[in-house]
Amino acid sequence: CAAVRLEEAKAAAKILGATFYPPICPDMEIAYTTEMLRKVAAVVRMAKPSIVLTHSPVDYMEDHEN
Repeated sequence: CAAVRLEEAKAAAKILGATFYPPICPDMEIAYTTEMLRKVAAVVRMAKPSIVLTHSPVDYMEDHEN
């Protein structure tokens, strides 16, 4: 359930001493669009990460393929 995953992500960020950033769209609703790219870019610019960890290039989740 999305609500459970959201709480797990918040808890994980707290344990790691990381900042939690809320999702930019609901599960399974992400699309490769200019608007979505702008949202992602805005979060990256705000977070100013020194490293970005992401999914495997052979991931099977539809959301991860977009």
